[in-house]
Amino acid sequence: MNVRDLFRFSFLNLGGCLLAIVFCLFLSSCKPEKELVGVKGNTSPVDGTGAPINKENYITRVYISLLGRKPTPTESASALGILSTLSRPQITTLLNDLLNRPEYPLRAYDQARVDYLQNLDTADIRSQINLYESQLPLIQDSFQIDFIRKELVYLYQLDSVIPDLQAGKLTRQQMHMRCIRNYFYDQINMGTANFVISSFQNFLFRYPTESELSSAITMVDGGSGVLFLTGGNSKADYLSIFFSSLPYAEGQVRDAFKRYLFREPTTAELSSLSVKLQQDQDYRALQRDLLSSDEYVYP
Repeated sequence: MNVRDLFRFSFLNLGGCLLAIVFCLFLSSCKPEKELVGVKGNTSPVDGTGAPINKENYITRVYISLLGRKPTPTESASALGILSTLSRPQITTLLNDLLNRPEYPLRAYDQARVDYLQNLDTADIRSQINLYESQLPLIQDSFQIDFIRKELVYLYQLDSVIPDLQAGKLTRQQMHMRCIRNYFYDQINMGTANFVISSFQNFLFRYPTESELSSAITMVDGGSGVLFLTGGNSKADYLSIFFSSLPYAEGQVRDAFKRYLFREPTTAELSSLSVKLQQDQDYRALQRDLLSSDEYVYP
């Protein structure tokens, strides 16, 4: 066999191999595909074969999210009785039950104590109250007396956060305000500048701009300043403006998304939910929205 014939023979064999490979790939592509389930309106399908596992997993996660602990066997069985399916109405019923338990505000305050007050204990609050109360009769200076009396008012308010939350007398916004207007927060963040910076970082998750910082310091120290387009001339004004602002609501939405969905909200989510939260100050409604979402229910 000459070189030309050898080349022709090799080429034909190679072509045959290629044709065989293409034919095999064609046959494999003709296998019947598994039928896909359409999801209309971005609503997850009703529980399938994995329903019991999904429900028990959801119950455990939502207990931890709202109460900071796993459910007891009795609570788990009761919750499974509510969730015959993972439908939105039944999930809302379970969430409302947990959100109205006495443990819920305790969990909310526990998170605030850790985040803003270095896990401050009730005993520490009462110890400082006792110290101030014992000092008052010994002080002659009227300015000092007035200062301690004001500090005591803020400590009394901090000490009553839990009963006021449980009685429904305190919103989340007001709880946060009490957490940063007291002796202990001032000791952690000493000086007006640090107070302003820490409030921005703790609740807005950003550093104040140069103009925001300058104006806020002036306001907190008793001068006239403008923050978020609103004027004030005292620390009380600063706190009122800050905690009623849209940036504060945006910070709360971002914090909730990171806690429960482990991501930042989209621009559209942040905009709509922040405006709603600023208007109604209903953080529980925000929690219901996130904890009943498909993204949380079916992680």
